Amino acid sequence: MFWMIGWKPTPREKLPSRAFRRGVGFQPIIHPLTKPQNTRRVLDSIAPRRSSPILQLSAPVIPRMARSLLAAWLALALAACATSPVPLVDMTPASTVSRAETVAIAEAYRAHRWHPTPRNVFHGFDARGIRVDTPDAGYVPPDGSRPGWWLPGEENEGVPYQWGGFDTPAMFDRKVRAGFAAGDIYSRDKRANLDDAVSARACGIDCSGFISRCWRLDRSYSTRELTGLCDELASFADLRTGDLLNKSNVHALLFVKFLDAEKTQFLAYETGSPPSWKVMAHPIAVSFVQNLGYLPCRYRGIRD
Repeated sequence: MFWMIGWKPTPREKLPSRAFRRGVGFQPIIHPLTKPQNTRRVLDSIAPRRSSPILQLSAPVIPRMARSLLAAWLALALAACATSPVPLVDMTPASTVSRAETVAIAEAYRAHRWHPTPRNVFHGFDARGIRVDTPDAGYVPPDGSRPGWWLPGEENEGVPYQWGGFDTPAMFDRKVRAGFAAGDIYSRDKRANLDDAVSARACGIDCSGFISRCWRLDRSYSTRELTGLCDELASFADLRTGDLLNKSNVHALLFVKFLDAEKTQFLAYETGSPPSWKVMAHPIAVSFVQNLGYLPCRYRGIRD
């Protein structure tokens, strides 16, 4: 007796929507064959010819328990594939960066999936006396502004904001596993103390650290420094993918593209702004950033 082991597409209506975020869902199949050459005939009767590869085992009989365990293993493996992280992109320092690379790096931060535990929740003072507040879902700031969002014990998406943070997604994951505080939200005290308010107890990324990573810079440049690496553009209409919208000592955004022919709306990546304390991409009105005093800038090391 031979056994054919593989998987076939699962109908969309039989899987939760998350399973289709990264492709079609699959279900394992284990089918008995009387002869090895019957493999293709049986497979064609179960799924189209372009189905995933199969494995054919030659053995007298696979016990029922072994078959059940193998089916469970395949199901778990395929489920893991359905929620695998975004492929790694190169974030090592470089003298130049392409426009496409800036977006790929930004998206790696936005779509990054991670699994915190209660150890990563922290509200209090670190060893240096710096106040740390992680943006976990249980946190509500005293002023009633933006609450936290990430949940311990569950899969979360997006690297959280950390004042002064400059972690890559891989660095962030290592620190989370080591029990660091996952993120550290902005406060007026932190703004007043600048670098002296950066806690070594926390991990994550802040707005200017995020831009620095997207441009593959060798260190985190603050919003007071980023414009020194750039040429200011004559008009917001001149913005292109990978360009910067910056307000010194306030905030920085990565421009992606205009969303309308009139160039009144654009898509940008950022972290630390409403509605949530994490890296995200969303549409913004040009008039909004203009009225707030942001400058359109182009990094001198960017290339097409």
